[in-house]
Amino acid sequence: MSFNFDKDATDNFTTEDFLLLRLMEEIAEIEQEIKLKTKSMENRVDLVTRILRSRNKGGQKLHEMIENEPLRKAIESFLLKIKADNVIPLGYIDGFVQPAPNEEDAGEQENKDEEAKE
Repeated sequence: MSFNFDKDATDNFTTEDFLLLRLMEEIAEIEQEIKLKTKSMENRVDLVTRILRSRNKGGQKLHEMIENEPLRKAIESFLLKIKADNVIPLGYIDGFVQPAPNEEDAGEQENKDEEAKE
């Protein structure tokens, strides 16, 4: 973003005025960079999900699709992180991974299991 002022207008500008203009230009540049990075990221996430979907035979979960455990864990961790960060729409990865239950959910499940035994 560039501001065009004629010479007469800038003669009355203070140093602070020029600083404000420069800051606004930098903010506009950063905003543009963010838009480009976001689009680039969305394209890459789309490619990751397309590759995973191409490997998916009949609704398999990630642990059924990827036999290499370190690779599977890395993919699962990545997908859960971007899901938690709301980087992509949830529907992209819901079929591949399930979030690990947190301690609270695990405790509730144990209580339900104990109640069922009684």
